[in-house]
Amino acid sequence: MSLTAVPYGGMALAAEMDAATNAAVEEALRAGSGDADGTAEKEKAEHKKAPGTDTTNKVHVVEGVEVRGIAEQPGEIVINQNTIEMTPTGTNTVTDLLRGQSSVQFDSSSRSGMLGGEITPPKISIRGAKHNENNFMINGMSNNSRINPGGYDNVDNGGIPSGDSQALIIDPDILKEVKVYTENVPAKYGSFLGGVIDAKLRDAATDAWHGMASLRYTSSDWTNFHYTEADKKLTEGPARAGGDYQPEFYKYNSSFRLEGPLWEDGLGLMLTYTNMTSIIPLTLIPNDASVTERRVNQNFMAKINTPKSSPLFLSLAAIYAPYKSTRYSEKYFDGGKFSVDGGGINLIINSYYDTPIGRWGNDISYSKSDLSRLNDKDKLYNWGNFGSMSDKTFNGKMATEGGMGNYKQRQTELSWKSDLDLKAYGPELFSNQVSLGFELKRTMFEANRGAYTSFLVGTKNTSAVGSREDGIITGEQFAKNKMEYDARDRYVNIFSPSFYLQDSIEIERLTLRPGVRVSSDSLTNNTDIAPRFFANLDILDDDRFNIFGGYNRYYGTQVVQKALMAPTSNTSYSRTAYNKPWVALKTTTPIFSQLGDLKTPYTDEYTAGASAEVWNTLFKAVFVKRDYRDQIKVIPIGTTGSSEYSNRGKTDYKGITLSAERTFDFGDWGRHVGELSATWSKTKGNYTDWTGRTYDEVDNTIKFDPDYVLYNGVMTSASSLPANNFNSPWVITYTQNSYFWEDRVRFMGVLRWEQGGKRIFSDVANKNTQLGPSGMYLNAYKEGYQEDMLNVDTKLSVDAIKYKNHTLTLELEALNLMDRKNLSNISTTETTQGSYSLGRQFYAGIKYTF
Repeated sequence: MSLTAVPYGGMALAAEMDAATNAAVEEALRAGSGDADGTAEKEKAEHKKAPGTDTTNKVHVVEGVEVRGIAEQPGEIVINQNTIEMTPTGTNTVTDLLRGQSSVQFDSSSRSGMLGGEITPPKISIRGAKHNENNFMINGMSNNSRINPGGYDNVDNGGIPSGDSQALIIDPDILKEVKVYTENVPAKYGSFLGGVIDAKLRDAATDAWHGMASLRYTSSDWTNFHYTEADKKLTEGPARAGGDYQPEFYKYNSSFRLEGPLWEDGLGLMLTYTNMTSIIPLTLIPNDASVTERRVNQNFMAKINTPKSSPLFLSLAAIYAPYKSTRYSEKYFDGGKFSVDGGGINLIINSYYDTPIGRWGNDISYSKSDLSRLNDKDKLYNWGNFGSMSDKTFNGKMATEGGMGNYKQRQTELSWKSDLDLKAYGPELFSNQVSLGFELKRTMFEANRGAYTSFLVGTKNTSAVGSREDGIITGEQFAKNKMEYDARDRYVNIFSPSFYLQDSIEIERLTLRPGVRVSSDSLTNNTDIAPRFFANLDILDDDRFNIFGGYNRYYGTQVVQKALMAPTSNTSYSRTAYNKPWVALKTTTPIFSQLGDLKTPYTDEYTAGASAEVWNTLFKAVFVKRDYRDQIKVIPIGTTGSSEYSNRGKTDYKGITLSAERTFDFGDWGRHVGELSATWSKTKGNYTDWTGRTYDEVDNTIKFDPDYVLYNGVMTSASSLPANNFNSPWVITYTQNSYFWEDRVRFMGVLRWEQGGKRIFSDVANKNTQLGPSGMYLNAYKEGYQEDMLNVDTKLSVDAIKYKNHTLTLELEALNLMDRKNLSNISTTETTQGSYSLGRQFYAGIKYTF
């Protein structure tokens, strides 16, 4: 028997249907979700008798055609469309939907009260992995960015842009389901160390034409702010562009959808558009000039699909999801306007065909995503403080304008995935269900750093005559020096084939799921074999009491940033007068970073757990231990100034998750689904940066001992350092879905408590004071503690007007309902406190559907 669970992420409400409706349910089961996921479980599942309920001639079904008795396996979380629409969220992104999961750790600064205008997804860690070590997918196909996934952090006018782990930031409004694997991941999934997050797109309706239009809004006026003593100093002055203080912002979230059949019982067509815009007024230092930064994430989608009743299901989705962050530089008197552009396109074909021997699925995708810093100016001027520039300086000495050109990065990927889920065969007491498949993936990366010129040393000369293009302000001054940076391109091309085989074996009440996944890539020429094994014992053979466990190995991917970095060489020039020619002085040699001779990062996972359904409540307990090895860290290449990736990274994780879920029906007092979950975990590793570009953290074997540090004054193994983020010892969550008045009034609450955990900060006083076993000095750190965090988010949806098929819904959300002062992060130094999260924040929305 397969392990049974109440549909977990969806919080769906169970209902009973008479036997007359069984055929419709079976048809819905056969149609599935548009792919081959879970086909084996669906074929082998049995409708079970709920405790104390007479199920004669009845089956249990739930909203969204989730059937009780079709198990979510341990480590699998399914968030259905109903819950997606009800979940309160600040950024309206996929990862924000997971705050009700205690096994998922969030970046402690993801709701920083200093950066309330940002809209990018919160970073997450699954079972001790880094935030960039998950596998994000759309309809089973990759949505990962491998260019520089450190997060859309602030970048200056000339910096190298970093982006999110997700190539496209998907709006949940276009999704029907999010499936998450946190442990015991089936062999069909690879290219991750943490977990798998698969966003399933909505299918176009084929029964009739439907539509939706919605608008959602919040602002700084609807938000409470709390400031530490250190942050209060920032509030005393104007909020500067490019800084870490956004006291004023306005956010608009709009969504539109139209769908229906192109002809009767024919193809369905869906057109959707979503827009998340944040407007952030800020100022520059020169003259306190006002500027307005913007963050915009858009999703355009067109999808066409066959009816679910067709034996050959086929869908084609075209997604264009650009992200643009318009920014300014506080020191530039012209603003130094530039943008960081991300996102791109994704074309996905999903298909499956029910053959006599099983379901054969084929998926093809083509994606192209950018991560670029764009500036329409390729000349940077640093003028002297006189004449027309005397009131434009940022430091009383220099006035700066212009820009440093473009830095463009692009990832292009073509992938074909084929899966065959064979029908179960063998005698009743000993059956097998085999799944196998392969994926062929070609990924191409390119980076282009544009040429630019920097003019320096503005020299006063009232006789100067010439053009600004040559570094001259007529009648005022001329630039005495300049540096010309050349353009540079780099390319990386990777071919990544993989194959998997898995068998689900049932021997009476024992289920065994052995599997193996073999993968390789042309970048490192590694071939990796990842065994997977899961076992479940149905103790009473009624799907109510189960014990389970497993061993799995997961292989990750390589970050290509070092191989893709496009450094420039520059030539310096000088001139003695404005009318004298430029004289070349020196040309530098570009410093190329390298990828290094790398192994593939991996983790070994050990799990054990049990589940029981008693008193109409599902209880679960799961233990997970993971050993992460060969993770990516940077080391210098001799004394050249360049660096390369290495496999010196190491992390150890162990955790226990306890959960209980129950559905209540109180008649006129509503129907309610509640889930309580608690996770204890401990993560340690030889990293000090767990938040940003962790893969670029330098393991400086030249200056410091590579294996030991001074921690709280004691020599300690570097791999024993506690994680500096994503490391709350206890996380307790409670989610409540409530339905009233024939479901016209809906309420969802998400409570999340995070126990304060250990953090580390640099111990400057003791650095370079003690030698380690290698004979090199020890780097030094001290221990700090993060305060406990308690957050309650709520959302109320009311169908104010219903007429035939037309509905007008009013929505109200409150994030941090209790207005708690949650210290969102601590500083890396001993003298500063960090920042508080946003206080209570309201969102108001309106939605029309037909």
